[in-house]
Amino acid sequence: MARVLLVEDEWLIAEDHAMALRNAGHEVMGPVRGTREALALISDAMPDLALLDIRLDHETSFPVATELSERRVPFAFVTGLGRTDVLEEFRDAPLLSKPVTPEQLLSLIADLRPSG
Repeated sequence: MARVLLVEDEWLIAEDHAMALRNAGHEVMGPVRGTREALALISDAMPDLALLDIRLDHETSFPVATELSERRVPFAFVTGLGRTDVLEEFRDAPLLSKPVTPEQLLSLIADLRPSG
């Protein structure tokens, strides 16, 4: 199973996503509500992959996406925003539009996991 960094500022959504991941046997890092907390977790322990909401209160998760890209950690956006709201450098990243079902979330995790 994977160690998944979960960055989501909406408490209920974060808890639903975390529960779905844990029930499937994944280890959840977080969930965290903001960029600073996410970057602190990454510096302490490397996730296998990450799920990022784009809009986090008064900031975005793009700095986290940049750090994950530099460390070659697969990630996807799970957001209410559209593809055109994603910075150009991340337009090829997988994007799942909220609301999402646990099945969609687990399918996304399976797609992100490095083979082998």
